[in-house]
Amino acid sequence: MVILDLPVPVTSEQLFLVLLGLSFGHAFSNFDYDMQQGKLYTGAPAWAQWLMKRLMDFTHHWWIGYAMYLYPLPLQFAEAIRWFGAGVFYDDLADYKQLLKRYKGLFGGTSEEAA
Repeated sequence: MVILDLPVPVTSEQLFLVLLGLSFGHAFSNFDYDMQQGKLYTGAPAWAQWLMKRLMDFTHHWWIGYAMYLYPLPLQFAEAIRWFGAGVFYDDLADYKQLLKRYKGLFGGTSEEAA
């Protein structure tokens, strides 16, 4: 059973685009942390901080990159977007391990044990 079909670049153009996606993902890897240190977040009401934190937790670039790989648009740039998305996906794989720990309760343990 195949769970995840991981893309492997085979041409120099594909490799370039994956590396470009990796660089892009890495450049934004601390965005949510930096955002929570800024005045926009700290000066917001508690309900807005709660909402912003959840949105930042949700918008990790591993899934955005994989979605770009699976569903590249617009069509004239489909291959370039696909491989760029693969790089963005690969850059965030380390965070995916933390996500799995957070939801350990769904797989037989408790999420509190993983926290």
